[in-house]
Order: sequence, then C-alpha cells, then structure tokens
Amino acid sequence: MLSVENTFRPSWKGWFTGKLLGTLVAAIGAFLFSAVILVFSSETVDPLVVFFGYAFIAIGFYHLSVIANFFVFRVQLSDRGLFTMEGIFRKSQRVLLYSQIQNVETSQTFWEKILKLKHVQISTMSSRSFASNLSKYAFSETDADKIIALVYDQMKSSSEKKMVVERAAKEDANPYPIHAFKVGFTFFAVFVGLWTALAIFLISLTPSIQDFSFMMLTILVALIPAGILWGYNYLELNSIRYYFLKKDFHTQTGFFSRYTKSSPYENIRDILISQSLYIRIVGLGELSLETGKFDDYVSDSDSRSQPYALKLQRSIPALSISDAYSLRDDFFRILKLKTNFLSPSLVEKFPLLNVKPIKKWVGWVIGGVVLWFLVVAQSYFNELSIPPWGIYFAVIICVLLAAKLVHEYAYWKVYYYNASSDILVIRKGVFHRKEIAIPFSKIENIYLDQDVFDRAFGLWDLHFETPTLRSSMEAHIDGLSEKDGMTLRDMLLKQIKQ
Repeated sequence: MLSVENTFRPSWKGWFTGKLLGTLVAAIGAFLFSAVILVFSSETVDPLVVFFGYAFIAIGFYHLSVIANFFVFRVQLSDRGLFTMEGIFRKSQRVLLYSQIQNVETSQTFWEKILKLKHVQISTMSSRSFASNLSKYAFSETDADKIIALVYDQMKSSSEKKMVVERAAKEDANPYPIHAFKVGFTFFAVFVGLWTALAIFLISLTPSIQDFSFMMLTILVALIPAGILWGYNYLELNSIRYYFLKKDFHTQTGFFSRYTKSSPYENIRDILISQSLYIRIVGLGELSLETGKFDDYVSDSDSRSQPYALKLQRSIPALSISDAYSLRDDFFRILKLKTNFLSPSLVEKFPLLNVKPIKKWVGWVIGGVVLWFLVVAQSYFNELSIPPWGIYFAVIICVLLAAKLVHEYAYWKVYYYNASSDILVIRKGVFHRKEIAIPFSKIENIYLDQDVFDRAFGLWDLHFETPTLRSSMEAHIDGLSEKDGMTLRDMLLKQIKQ
C-alpha cells in the first residue's frame, strides 16, 4: 500500500531558482516584443525582432508549464515499486520495480549545495526515460536521502549499506591514489608548449625586438587560461572519492557540483583501461566501469548529461597504469573471475592477417583522391590545366596517406587479444590505447561480419556484445581469416556455455 509518509514532492526552491527566473526573463522579453509592435505598428518591423519575440513567448509558456507540473509531480514508494505521478493536461504514472534497479545516484550543482537540494536518479538497463523523468526535479536533501534509504530498504540492503559506507568513508577512500597534480601539470605544460611553439614560429617569419616582446606577451596571456583550466581540473580530480563496499562500488565526484553513484558488482558488464597520449607520457591511465545504463550522471535539473570537460568523472582517472591494472584485478577477485590467461595467447593462435593495414588504408586513399579532385576540379575546368597549388596539395595528401599507412601498421602490431576461463581481453590503439575486459558471463551475442573492403581482402570481424555501448565500440577483433574467425567464435562460444 502507498503511504503518505512515503510520498515526496519536489522542493519549491528547485522550481523557484530553476524555472521561475527563466519565466520572468521570457515574460520581460515578450513584453518588450509587444511594446516594439505597438510603437512601430505603422512601420515595417525587422523579422529578426519578430522571431525573438515569438521565441520569448514560447519559452515563457514552456517554463510556466514546467512550474505548473511541479505542483502535481510526486514520488511514492510502496512494496510493489517506485511510482511517479505527473502531468496536468496529459497525466502520466510510471512504476519502477526494485528488482530491476541498476544504479542509484544523486547529484548537486554548486547552487543546489548552497540551497541544500539534491537530484535523485534511479535507473535500470531499460528505464532511461524513467530515470530522466525523476531526475528533472530537485528534492530537499532530507527527502532525497529518505528516497534513497527507502529504495535500499526495499532492495534488502539499507542498514547494511549505511554501515559499510560510513566505515569506507573514514578508512578506505581511494585505495589507489589519484594523481591530480600530475595530470593538471602535464596539460598545462602541453598547452603552454604548443602556444609557445606557435609564437616562436610566427616570430621567426619577421624577427625583431618588438616581435620578441610580442611573443613574450603572448606566452604570458596564454598562461592565464591554461592556469584556470589546470586549477579547475585539479580541483575536480582531487575531489574524487571511491570505495569498495560489501556489495557495490561507490563513487563521489565533483568539486563545484557533487555526484554520487553506487553500482552493484554483479551489474558490471565490462571494465575498460584507457590511456590518451598526453597521460601516457606521465605513465597514467583511466579505469572505467560499464553497467549497461545510458546516462551515467545528471548534472542539473534539466537532466542534461555532463559536459565533455567532466568526462573523467564517469570513471576513476589519473591512476598510475600499474594501479589501474591492480584495481581491475581487485574487481576480478570480487567477481570471482579467474585470470589464468592462455599461453600462447589467442592473438598468437589466431593472428590478424597482414593485409588488414592495407584494407584500412585503402579507404583513406579513396577519400584523399576524391578530396583532391573536388578541390582542383573547378580550377582545372576554368584554366584547362592543374594550378601549381594543386601539385602542392597533392604532395600534402600523399604525405598524410603515407603517415596513415605507418599508423595502420603500428596499430596492427600492438593489437592484442586473449582469454582466461572467465574473461576476454582486447587491447588496441597506438596513440590512444584502450584495453577492455569482458566477463564471458556478460556476453549476450557473438557474430562475424564483413564490410565491402573486408570482402575484397578476405577479412572477417568478430564482434562481442554486452548490454553496454562500450562493448559495441571496443569489443571486436578485426582482420581474421574466415577459418580463424569461425574457429575462434566456436571456441569462445563453448567457453561461454561452460
């Protein structure tokens, strides 16, 4: 039965700060638009003014409808599930079963921390719309904590989880250190170095004392945004806390806006270790966990995903590469996955064909030739001859294609894949290296396919799918012969059944 005690409504501070201000701005804009129409009714009004006027009116109506929905939206928790009710003209009632919950998260923007508000996001593998629906509204911190406590209670883990979280927060935060300063300093050095190199190149064209002074001023100006970005990244990375709890993995991220996330261990579908070029220089890596949900974090009351600048907060960044592998091994132990990897490895038993780099390169060659013809064609038809700059452009394309061929061979050389009795591992990448580990128990689909170029070179690609988006992008072995592809597929299918 639903009870009044287990019914929650959004905080009035949430809609007052989030939507009322927008409504007032839209109302002022609509008023000014009306005034312009009245004053200049006898003259022609600029279409741009009319456009912005109608835009303000539309925004105003939207914000008014959202504010009105605040008064009817409510969350109710019962033994049957979590219910949300909303809508004025179009009523809607949604229900989420406790047994299907994947992740439970909260978030706070900078202003919401001051106003003591929180967003709650509870999601399953297939409830993206439900999660977004709930997370649009800000609750008081007390109500948000009660919602999460009641959800955990229905999941039969509330009191136990609270005790473990409190102990972990005091003793076990960040078992492997996050090197925030090293990442920030590397970014700062690369940014300033590139800016300095550009300034020196420009000064070398017309050297003089004045130009040298200009170069120094340019470098000094570059230090300001670089310093701001360095400080921001340092604060954000230094604010990350992660804990190994008894039944799930808990993370807290964000300095200005706070995000929390709890992911049960059994929901982990794959583990990715990645290294972009500039953090590889200082021997760092990033570990990401995938559980199969689409939107990992909610950053504000409009349920927008976090911007690219906060991408690192979706994982455990800035670990030393050895610590990243040790952290992955800890997850393997928790999940009771064996790491008795095959020797010789799968890449030695079923190697990629050596024509794979050529196949990848041919597409770039075709693209380069088409681009050259498109750029040069107009001048050729006008002058019936290839202009001198067309020759230079062709040389540039040839140099780039040669560099791409070298890159493809290097990519082919570092491609690695192997398996234990429980895990499949695939590593690839020259500049941006990625290594994904997928438990066989989480693989839902294996298939072979060919594109047009694969058929021309006799290549096959073997794909492995879990419910995560990451597996569809990273978990595939490209460039096998037909015989090796089918043999490897059947071998891994047998391993999955076991």
